[in-house]
Amino acid sequence: MVCTAAPFPNVLSECWRAWELRLALSCTVGDVGSYALIAGDLNALAPGDPVQMAGWPWYLRTMALAQGNHLPRSAIRQMVKAGFIYCFRTCTPDEAGYTVPTSHPNARIDYIFANAALASRLTSCVRVDEPQEAHVASDHYPVTAEFAV
Repeated sequence: MVCTAAPFPNVLSECWRAWELRLALSCTVGDVGSYALIAGDLNALAPGDPVQMAGWPWYLRTMALAQGNHLPRSAIRQMVKAGFIYCFRTCTPDEAGYTVPTSHPNARIDYIFANAALASRLTSCVRVDEPQEAHVASDHYPVTAEFAV
């Protein structure tokens, strides 16, 4: 399944992201012991994750200002409510781990989520910023997770 998560931090885009993630979550319903993973650039902000809006382009700062600097975070909240584990935050609860942009990281919008069965085998989850090529290969830093299966 491929989602096309809307890339803006506004309520309309968040509604679209939530719809896409509900669709993805519906594909994971099945045997309780089965492994399920949802990962990628979700263009969403997680509740409690820090953001440095000062580093955002003017149009994103303007969008946030028009919303009273409220940044919607319900899409990721729905993942957690569905029982999926936020792998990066589980492994590194105190690190910002910003994934975008690589030129001036200021937000985390790239995720790996695992259902409870798979998350029980999570051994690590990190933002990849080495080797040096990771800084220029994309405008996003990759995120990797390892599981003992």
